Amino acid sequence: MPNHYHLLVEETEENGISKFMQKLGTGYTMYFNTRHERSGSLFQGRFKSVLIKTQEQLEYLLFYINVINPAQLIEPSLKDEGVKNISKVLKFVDEYLWSTHQECSGKRESIIINKSSSEMIGEIFSNPEKYQEFILAELEGKKFETMNKLLID
Repeated sequence: MPNHYHLLVEETEENGISKFMQKLGTGYTMYFNTRHERSGSLFQGRFKSVLIKTQEQLEYLLFYINVINPAQLIEPSLKDEGVKNISKVLKFVDEYLWSTHQECSGKRESIIINKSSSEMIGEIFSNPEKYQEFILAELEGKKFETMNKLLID
């Protein structure tokens, strides 16, 4: 995304996500500032987090991160009005490089993401076809009211 990012991470030790985000933010800021010969902060405010409590919430979060959020680049009113052109949105997210949609769809392998051992993704979508069926059903069903209640922006 041009001005923010979303991460779906699983905490394996107490305060692990906070430590990770601090290191990620500091490291990237140092890299960016060195590369562009500048100083100062890049990000405004602290990161937001939400505890995932249900499988439904996890499914919608993955749907939001991989499909809805990037698709707003081509359909800015998508969250409020629904998808105007499903095939255009699917084509865009299929080609969008900056999410895990291609991994979940079986179109790209990652050295970072291991779907087969991921408890978060592997248990929900046992194969790429299940993931693709879910994405299409959600886009066609226009269940954005449900999604908005389960997520934070």
